[in-house]
Amino acid sequence: MGKRRHSWILALSVFIFGMAVTGVIARTQFYNTALQSRQLELVNTAAQELHHSIQSEIQHAVDLVQTTAWLFNASQSVNRAEFREFASHAISNSLLLRELQWRPRVLAGDVGKFIERHVRMA
Repeated sequence: MGKRRHSWILALSVFIFGMAVTGVIARTQFYNTALQSRQLELVNTAAQELHHSIQSEIQHAVDLVQTTAWLFNASQSVNRAEFREFASHAISNSLLLRELQWRPRVLAGDVGKFIERHVRMA
């Protein structure tokens, strides 16, 4: 009877140990799957944001090219005043163009004076 009881205890111990190992493996697999799913969601979200940003910039560029074409189609010869008027409206209505700044042309002989003047101003 002692041998039989010992066999039952051993079998029960192996069964409980197997269940514990199976539970640990299943839990690890679940967390790995959840982590991969979350990472995939983050990648998809970042890709959608990037796609929207690129699409917006491309649409802006297309709109600007179309607007420029309309300007030149509306007049046989576009003079400086017409183009200045067009450019001022284009810059004021464009978020991307508003970020551009005027860069003065400095001749090679005037670089020293230019730098000196702007260092004093800063």
